[in-house]
Amino acid sequence: MSSLGYFFAINIAFVSGQCQSDQQTLLLQLKSSLTFDPSSSVKLMQWRQSTDCCDWSGVDCDEAGHVIGLDLSTESISGGIENAAILFSLHYLRSLNLARTSFNGTQISSKLANISSLTYLNLSDAGFAGQIPVQISRMARLVALDFSFNQFSGSISSIRWEHLLNLVCAVLSDNSLDGSIPRSMFEFPMLQQLQLANNQFGGSIPRFSNASSSALDTLDLSGNRLRGSIPVSVFELKNLLPFCFLQTTSMALNCLLQTLDLNGNRPQGTVPKSIAKCKMLEVLNLGNNQFSDKFPCSLYDAPITIKGLDIKLQKILNIFTSIDFSTNNFKGPILEDVGLLKSLYGLNLSHNALTGSIPSSFGNLKRLESLDLSMNNLSRAIPSQLASLYFLSYLNLSYNQLEG
Repeated sequence: MSSLGYFFAINIAFVSGQCQSDQQTLLLQLKSSLTFDPSSSVKLMQWRQSTDCCDWSGVDCDEAGHVIGLDLSTESISGGIENAAILFSLHYLRSLNLARTSFNGTQISSKLANISSLTYLNLSDAGFAGQIPVQISRMARLVALDFSFNQFSGSISSIRWEHLLNLVCAVLSDNSLDGSIPRSMFEFPMLQQLQLANNQFGGSIPRFSNASSSALDTLDLSGNRLRGSIPVSVFELKNLLPFCFLQTTSMALNCLLQTLDLNGNRPQGTVPKSIAKCKMLEVLNLGNNQFSDKFPCSLYDAPITIKGLDIKLQKILNIFTSIDFSTNNFKGPILEDVGLLKSLYGLNLSHNALTGSIPSSFGNLKRLESLDLSMNNLSRAIPSQLASLYFLSYLNLSYNQLEG
């Protein structure tokens, strides 16, 4: 199911009237314009002139017999949408779902914006390509859109996102979109989900206003090429729960963040001090970045130094279940305080420049299932206490200078 699956799976009790003749004609014309495999079609092959279109699979009508919902997801459609001008004549349409079809590199027509009544639009995993038309900003009634898992490319900065005042969920992940992320994408007054992962966005995360009053609770920017410091406004999003790539820095006092993933984005600058205020943070992933200087001189309650960061994590880290600091430039020893992270299931410190011995306090991490300290400069004997980690199923100490 796509990221917006729950939006489109909501069962709304429509009171269908008898299909208007013009609506039925439009749907039959739409069917004839599409290229699909009749042998594997579940919905389109049920569309017949002899039956009421409001009873057709994938079609919803209002009381007046106007088509307001069209769900052709998973149909064997392989083309024809570029010639399906009839689709843009369904002026009463509120919901359009073309997910998991195969349009094989087809571009979205700018005429899609003519369906001004649309509130739900799902084009995920449908084989669309090219640029997202700027006319999308005219669809002011949109509540949810999902363009994920396509081949969209180019910049989205020319789209007037600020016109989409009703948008609650926006999913553009897993495409080839590039350029900077527009500030206006963070300023939708009703937005709850923003997912831009696995694209080629660059530049820095824009600073934006009104973060403290934002409804945003899910933010995913992972798998991009973002650089620069993370603006404090991101961590003033008081409803934020899952937060990938941004998930680590200056959260608000009542931050509800549980997962913080900055993997592979190469942020620079300091990590905001207010991370210590995220009392529910359990998963911290800073892997594949450019953090440098000393490895955290304490993971518990002493100051941390990462490019000038000097904070006290107090006792919040003892609820961590996973920490990934791999592939950075961390230096110095691993302190004995690591043994205080007694809720830890996974710890990855590989591909750094850590020195000294492996602390014997690792033996206190009784829940640890995965430990990777490979590709460092650790030395001396492997502590016997590791043998007491009964749940440890993955251990990698390779490419160090360990003895014994």
